[in-house]
Amino acid sequence: MARWRRLVRVYAGVEVLLGFLGLVFHAVFLLMHDPLLEMNTATRWLAATGMILPQSILLGISFPVMSAGLMRRLRHEQERVLGNLYFTNSAGAALGALVATFVLLPRVGLPGSLQFAGLLNLLIGVFAWLLGSEAGEPIRARASMTRSSARTSRGCKVPGKLLLRKYSGQACLISIRHRPDCSISRASSWPAHNPRLQS
Repeated sequence: MARWRRLVRVYAGVEVLLGFLGLVFHAVFLLMHDPLLEMNTATRWLAATGMILPQSILLGISFPVMSAGLMRRLRHEQERVLGNLYFTNSAGAALGALVATFVLLPRVGLPGSLQFAGLLNLLIGVFAWLLGSEAGEPIRARASMTRSSARTSRGCKVPGKLLLRKYSGQACLISIRHRPDCSISRASSWPAHNPRLQS
């Protein structure tokens, strides 16, 4: 199994655990409420920490694992993938706080909000698991694909992309493609009066 698939499946497992803990947290809290009141302060703090520590650790694990998996899946767009993940993660956190405060809590209270979040985590976990199970190999770098597709039968390498050149203060967009004879055809707005550009 490709490493990115393992990472995405680890992320899916983290989301499923978060969803399960979100669904059962309120019941556990009610079960522990009276015993906590009878404990001393230090034991009470330890018990409260134990109730929220697993979720805190899993939340801290989820983003790095998800980022590593998707960056390996889309190797040619790692910078864009990481930037988009940071943006969506921050936007999702802000939107989630607003929805929870002004929509969920007034209508379903804290227990209902926790259950809603738990169900959402479960759905995300299932989606991530399916993503890690889809067929196909990781997408190769575009540069590598371009170099490979630009090889001719004679072993010549020709850049298969658009190049921007400047000559005499004038930008010329040159479209370069390869031929079987390893020659280069140039389709651009080359100034006809300049003999150097016609060579």
